[in-house]
Amino acid sequence: MNATHEPFLRKEDDPLNGFWLHRCLREAGEPPVQPLPTLDRSEAHNMGCTSVRGMYRRPTNTSIVVHFLKSESAMRYVSATLRSERDGWPVVARRCCTRMVWTTERRKHPAEVCDRLLTGEEKGLELAVDEALREESRAARRDAIKAEVI
Repeated sequence: MNATHEPFLRKEDDPLNGFWLHRCLREAGEPPVQPLPTLDRSEAHNMGCTSVRGMYRRPTNTSIVVHFLKSESAMRYVSATLRSERDGWPVVARRCCTRMVWTTERRKHPAEVCDRLLTGEEKGLELAVDEALREESRAARRDAIKAEVI
């Protein structure tokens, strides 16, 4: 899934993921997913980089479920955030959060906004994501130029 624009990112991902999870479990002979018990607001929430209103908040080590993580980079951001909290030096990196969690905002913030949070290996993985996005953008421009010529 490489959705990069609304409304897909907000509306269709939960039912789509639920459908495929159910189908894969059924085909593997596994029992169906069981509903979770009611969780406290600090345990289940939506990913929030800047807003902390309502269900939106940054993850902590008391989080059980963090919804709205759409990419490997978003998962990496949460992992790094939880690690920094566990190690006793919690980093609040809003611009890094925005860069890594919201794919549509990635190009607005330089990679350096994540320097305090990510390990060297994680920085390398994020640079590879940046390069893949640049190549994807170059390919799209080449295709657009070819379409104009034809």
